[in-house]
Amino acid sequence: RFTSTLKGIAMFKARRQKVFAKMQDNSIAILSAAPMQHRNSDTEHPYRQDSHFLYLTGFDESFAIAVLIKQGN
Repeated sequence: RFTSTLKGIAMFKARRQKVFAKMQDNSIAILSAAPMQHRNSDTEHPYRQDSHFLYLTGFDESFAIAVLIKQGN
């Protein structure tokens, strides 16, 4: 699932902009989604995304990577 409403997209973009404001120029932040949690060899727990990843991206899928690159100026 991905929050794709215009309001949602603007909200997540604004959150990422706050992260960019705290990053140094020419730096990178790599965020990974939460992994699937296995109860035993053939059963998985219901998936729950990492709160920080979801807050910044709105993306609720496992095995995802978000790369934030802040270039100079």
